[in-house]
Amino acid sequence: MTDIVERLRDGGKTCGIDRCSVRDAASGCTCAIAADEIERLREVIHKYKHGYKGSCYACEPVGELNKAQSDEIERLRKALQYYAGHHAIPSEGPWGIDSDDFGNVARAALEG
Repeated sequence: MTDIVERLRDGGKTCGIDRCSVRDAASGCTCAIAADEIERLREVIHKYKHGYKGSCYACEPVGELNKAQSDEIERLRKALQYYAGHHAIPSEGPWGIDSDDFGNVARAALEG
């Protein structure tokens, strides 16, 4: 048995409506509109079957902002850990006498 979308688009028998003889959704062809909607719904079903969670119109942008904020916090945390890290010998590390950091890591973190 052929797929319903193929049958709607095949150009064979029409559904009896004159505008459907052109098989173009823009012209108002009921068959083409139905075929387009079936294909759209199949794509949506495919996305949900493969892990798409969906969200309200505001949730996705907020989620993206949360991700960006989380990334920024992690980047700054790494810079802070650089300065707060434990060094066996006090003269080692960014605060040590031999350090040539002079706050470079902090400035780079603040600049982004």
